[in-house]
Amino acid sequence: MNHATPKVRKLARWLLALEAAATTPVGPNMPAAFRVCEKLRRTLARLAGVAGFRSLLPRALALAAQEVSWLQGLRVGADGSLEGLKEAEAELP
Repeated sequence: MNHATPKVRKLARWLLALEAAATTPVGPNMPAAFRVCEKLRRTLARLAGVAGFRSLLPRALALAAQEVSWLQGLRVGADGSLEGLKEAEAELP
């Protein structure tokens, strides 16, 4: 799969809306999309292990970066977290 299906996009929009409306966000200074990713990392790492999650995130990041070029500056850390957020935010228009 090289592009998100309509169902996956709908799920992503729902997760983003849910996180944007949350009263107790994971990282209040992070955009909602990164908070969603962090919550998914914690949950999926328990199910599939850190290595399992780390195998999924680079692919998702590569696909997303095809549509949003500034995501290319992000990296996946050893614990599966996204690194380079501050640098990427600095480049946003």
